[in-house]
Amino acid sequence: MPDELDEVRARYPLGTEVRGRFVRWILPDRPGTAGMVVDLGDHRFGYLDVLTLPIDPNAWPAAGTEATFEVTQHSRGQVRLWPLDAALRAPDRRRPANRADR
Repeated sequence: MPDELDEVRARYPLGTEVRGRFVRWILPDRPGTAGMVVDLGDHRFGYLDVLTLPIDPNAWPAAGTEATFEVTQHSRGQVRLWPLDAALRAPDRRRPANRADR
């Protein structure tokens, strides 16, 4: 029987380009959890790691900003994203390799 992760993999395959809207910040409660929630529609959400964003916080997107992303990873309850607009990422960051599901 398919589970939620199977459904997410089918809807958002690795490498897929998706449109989304920045919704809110996630503040760190453990390493690797600071970032932004991205509304992908259909009651699905993606995650953009804060380390992906520009170094200057004044250049970070405001809630409500729409953008195009590439799906780079799936994990339980999460679709990790890479912003395709270079203005939305740090200049020294390279797109992570698509990683196997966790």
